[in-house]
Amino acid sequence: MNYQADRFTALADACVLSSALKRNILLSFAQAEFYRVRWSNKIMDETERTIVKLLQRKEIAEPDKGAKRQRSNMCRAFEEAMVEDFEVLEPSLDGINEKDRHVLAAAIKTCASVIVTDNLKDFPPEYCAPFDIEPLSADSFFCRLHFIVTIRNHGDTQKNARTSQKP
Repeated sequence: MNYQADRFTALADACVLSSALKRNILLSFAQAEFYRVRWSNKIMDETERTIVKLLQRKEIAEPDKGAKRQRSNMCRAFEEAMVEDFEVLEPSLDGINEKDRHVLAAAIKTCASVIVTDNLKDFPPEYCAPFDIEPLSADSFFCRLHFIVTIRNHGDTQKNARTSQKP
């Protein structure tokens, strides 16, 4: 794993993981080690339920199997992503809606610097800031990752230029 991935962790909320396009972009950047992705069983349960509903709406055969397969593929590809033992933090997060506390608690437990969610209203920045956690929409997070990719590629280009110069 590269240095950048070691210091940049993001917890993905179910609303982002449920969208096939957003999930693929998010996980592609994680696979390329631009950041470390994290989630919890509660997040994955919600993701799976939402994927079932989406597949049913599209009249896809066996939506339960499809959703389970997606979850299994994600968990197998990112074995280190599962955050556990965060439930003890939930009761103390009374500034967050009870149904969303598990997300912030998991982010705190894993020392994430970002919660990637399209439900920003559920995670007021002023409440997340004391935990050094920034709630970002998927689009804002992708823009931040694009910036990181640009910087990394610029550094690689400069390094290549220096090493290819004649003495």
